[in-house]
Amino acid sequence: MPRYLLVKLGLLSREKAMSEWMQEEIRLFRGLSRGEFHQMAEWVVEHEMWPQRRKSVMAELEAYRHVGARIVLSSSAYQPIVDAFGSQMAADAIGSSLLYTQDKVSGVELPINAYQYKAAHIKTRYGPVQILAAYGDTASDIPMIEMSQEPVAVFPNKKLRRVADARILIPGFCGMLYTFEPRFLAGLCPFAH
Repeated sequence: MPRYLLVKLGLLSREKAMSEWMQEEIRLFRGLSRGEFHQMAEWVVEHEMWPQRRKSVMAELEAYRHVGARIVLSSSAYQPIVDAFGSQMAADAIGSSLLYTQDKVSGVELPINAYQYKAAHIKTRYGPVQILAAYGDTASDIPMIEMSQEPVAVFPNKKLRRVADARILIPGFCGMLYTFEPRFLAGLCPFAH
């Protein structure tokens, strides 16, 4: 039975399905050298991802940077892709690490950078910092965005929107907001030094 149906029927968690999918996808790149994969990642960012960036997002990031915030891009994407995008915007980058055997792509390190691991990787890298704001677009971003002072769901998928809607209705909870304004790309976490 296709993985998508197993997830829809509740027989397979989204987290496990995402992990399995990324392990299968990376097989397409097995045997590429580290340099070749990085070259591919830079091409994808330069020709596909960067042209689609939202200029309003970049302006808001610059405003955060101007007041001394550090910008961190945290994504489940493979680390070289996150690195390439992060370097375009002068941000630290946390992605899913690749495994190499004799300098050739051989797999993806588990757990992938999603769900609770996204939050854990930020805490591991930066320690006990105050996260001013965190933005996400899928349920896999919830643990990360909940650890910030201003959790924001941007262009949320159905599951994240349900969570955001439910939390807004709880009296006294200043928690999760969602917006359809193009403010941030998923996984951007500006925080003070």
